[in-house]
Amino acid sequence: MTDAEKYRAADILVRKDALPLKEEDEYFWHELLGLEVFLENGEYLGPISDIIATGSNDIYVIKKGKSEVLIPATHEIIKNIDLELGKMMIHPIEGLLDLHEI
Repeated sequence: MTDAEKYRAADILVRKDALPLKEEDEYFWHELLGLEVFLENGEYLGPISDIIATGSNDIYVIKKGKSEVLIPATHEIIKNIDLELGKMMIHPIEGLLDLHEI
């Protein structure tokens, strides 16, 4: 334990290929942050500015100006993620966008 104390608050760097993803539709947070989020009809919501970890699924925080929308990261809502284009396409369930606007 004494030997480990010298590493307290140290940054630990790991090569990305040393952390393989388990599923085809899994992503690292750094890959998702900044993605531009669109509704299926093409309406632009804004970029992912933050990700909140919860017990069941993550929540994506989408901010555009003063508007903020919280989107659950579920298969029902997230329809497509294209890392090369930097885009995410969502299908919001009824009332989702109305409930989380501030």
